[in-house]
Amino acid sequence: MKKLKAIILGITLFMFFISGIYAYVGYSGSDVLDKHYMIDGRWSESVCGGCHYNADLNPLANDAEQSYHVQTDMDKWNPLDNFHISEQGKDAWVKEFGPQHPGGGPLKEYGVDLDCMVCHDQTGEYNFDERAEMIRNGNFEEANEAAWEEAKHELRQEPHYVGSYMLDILTPLPIVTEIHDPVNGAPQRSSCEEYCHSDQVVKTGVNWADEDYSECDVHAEESCMECHETIEHQIGSSTMPAAQEVGAEVQSCQSSGCHEGISHGGTVDAHLEFLDCKSCHVTEMPGGESSGGEPLKEFTWKNGTREDTIREANFKPTLEWTTNQSLQSTDKLPHVADEDDENAELDTYNVITGVWWDAGINEEVAANPNNSTKVGDPIPPSHVRQADSNGDGNVTQKEMRSFSSDGEGPDYPNAVLRHVDLYYPINHNIASSDVGLSEPLECDDCHGVSRTNALQNIHFNQSRDCTTCHDKKPAMDWAALGYEEDPAKTDPPTNFSDINISVTVPGERPDEVEQDPAF
Repeated sequence: MKKLKAIILGITLFMFFISGIYAYVGYSGSDVLDKHYMIDGRWSESVCGGCHYNADLNPLANDAEQSYHVQTDMDKWNPLDNFHISEQGKDAWVKEFGPQHPGGGPLKEYGVDLDCMVCHDQTGEYNFDERAEMIRNGNFEEANEAAWEEAKHELRQEPHYVGSYMLDILTPLPIVTEIHDPVNGAPQRSSCEEYCHSDQVVKTGVNWADEDYSECDVHAEESCMECHETIEHQIGSSTMPAAQEVGAEVQSCQSSGCHEGISHGGTVDAHLEFLDCKSCHVTEMPGGESSGGEPLKEFTWKNGTREDTIREANFKPTLEWTTNQSLQSTDKLPHVADEDDENAELDTYNVITGVWWDAGINEEVAANPNNSTKVGDPIPPSHVRQADSNGDGNVTQKEMRSFSSDGEGPDYPNAVLRHVDLYYPINHNIASSDVGLSEPLECDDCHGVSRTNALQNIHFNQSRDCTTCHDKKPAMDWAALGYEEDPAKTDPPTNFSDINISVTVPGERPDEVEQDPAF
C-alpha cells in the first residue's frame, strides 16, 4: 500500500511539474505567457487548442467551424439590407456584417478567425464594440485581439485565469471545469441579445437588451440555451435547416421541464391541434424608440436609399398560418403558409411592407410582383440612384427602365416596383397573467364576430380598416385567414365573454379548504 501511495504521489508531482512548464511556454511549446490562451481570443494552439487539441482536426472545433452561425451565405439577399455582393463586393460585406459574425467561415480569408470568446466569454470584459469598430475600418486581422486589448493584462492576474492555464489538459475534468467555466463557459444571454441578434427589434419588436424587457416577457430571465437546444454547435432553431438536420430543436411549451402536462381545459386544449401557444400568449409588442432601434411597419428602397416607417405605438401581432416548410424556405421572401397545407397552424408575425425595384426577369415576379414569394432579381440601390436622370429624388418606372450603366442600352427594360408584405415570426415576449404588455387572449378576443348579421357583414363582407371601429387592431381577422364566418359561430349565439379559461398544473397542491374547528 505504501508503494502504491508513493507511485500516486510521484505521478501527481510530475503532473504539476509539467503544468508549471506549460504555464510558461504555452501549449505549442513556443508561446510564452504573454500569449495566455484563455484571453488571446483565437482558435489556435495557444488558445482553445491548448485543451481542445488541433483546431483543424478536433471534432469540437470542426463543429463550431461548420455551424450555421459561422458558415454564413454571403450571397444571400434580403430586402431589409438590400445588399448586393456582386455590386458592392466581399470587402464591403465583411465591414457591414462582420461585427455580428463570430469569425471563421467566409471571414477567414480576411484574417478574422473564429473567435470562441464571442459566445463563450464569462467575464463581461470582452469588448464587442472595439472588435466591431476594427472590422468596420477594415482592420480585420487585429479585430479579435482588440477585443481583449484593454482587459487582458489585468485579467491575466486573476486566479481563475492563472489556474485554468496551469491546469491545462493534465488535470481531471471535474477540477478543470470548476476553474475553466468562470473563464469561458456556456454562452450567456447577453452575448446573444446585445450584439448578435439586436436586429430583432427592427423585424419583430423583440428587444432583449432593453432595460424594461423583463416587463414584456415572462421568460426574460431564462438562458437562451434553456430553449434553444444545441447539438454539435448547431443552435436550436425553427428556421435553420442545418439545426434541424442534427436534431437541434427549440424546446416546445410541452417539453419536459417546461410546461409539460399543463391543461387549459378540453375545449382550449383542442385548439393546440391548429394553434401555437404563442397565438394567445404573444399579445402585444412594444412600439416606438428603444435602446436597440424601432420596429418597422414599412420601408421603401424606391429612390435608392431606405426610408422607414416605424411602429410608433404598441402593436398586436398578426396571426397567420405557418409550417416548418414556410419558416425554412431560404430561397423565398419571408412568407406564410396556407390553411390547407399539411400541419399548418396559426402563429404570430410582424408584417412589414417592403418596397424595392426588381428587374422583372422572373416570370412569376413580373406577372405578380406584389404577391410572389420569389426573391426575383432585385436592382442594386446604387443603380436606382443613378437612374434618377432629372435629379428630383423621385425615381419613376420610366427612368428605371431607361437606365443604362454603360450607355449601350437599358439595363432593366422590364423593371417593376414591388410592394410586398413580409412576414417575420415573433417567438418571444410571452405574456402571462402577471407579465406582459397585455394579458393572454380570452375566448372573446377571437370569437363572436359572427354573432349578429350586422357584425357578420362588417367583418366578412365589407372591406375596411379594423381601426375604424377598434382602438387597436383585433387579435383575429378570420376573413384574412380564409374564413367566411367565425368557425365558433353557434345558434343561438354564444356569449364568449362569459367563458373563463382555467389552468390545471399536474401535481399541483389543491387549494386548502378552510373549516371551522370541530370543538
